[in-house]
Amino acid sequence: MAAAAPAAVRTGEPRPSSAVPALAHAPGAATASAAPGGPAVPDLTAALGPVSAPYRLVVRASEPTWVRVRTEDGRLVEETIPAGQSREWVSNGPFTLTLGNAGGVSLELNGRPLPPLGASGAVVSRIVLPPPRP
Repeated sequence: MAAAAPAAVRTGEPRPSSAVPALAHAPGAATASAAPGGPAVPDLTAALGPVSAPYRLVVRASEPTWVRVRTEDGRLVEETIPAGQSREWVSNGPFTLTLGNAGGVSLELNGRPLPPLGASGAVVSRIVLPPPRP
């Protein structure tokens, strides 16, 4: 039996490592912030430097982690990524990211690793990647 060809990465669509994520469409804010009363998010602008579109976001889970990723065109993906798996999205505009376990994932944007956004179990909401330039 022939192996299936790998799926092509299309703008705004997830490319799972081993499972197909559930899709949902819902409105949401596109501003960068930590969850109210939550941890401070590191300065991602300084960590990334200049980044140009198209943007490629990779999320690697070291612990089970719920994620919500919204692309600029309004596509929304929500799922729990199991430990040891990763997901990848490509978009021509910024991503808005919410993590239910910030310490349970590592992030990479256009091949550049990002600093941790929080501790294990920390929730961070509406992080814009790449962050808007001042």
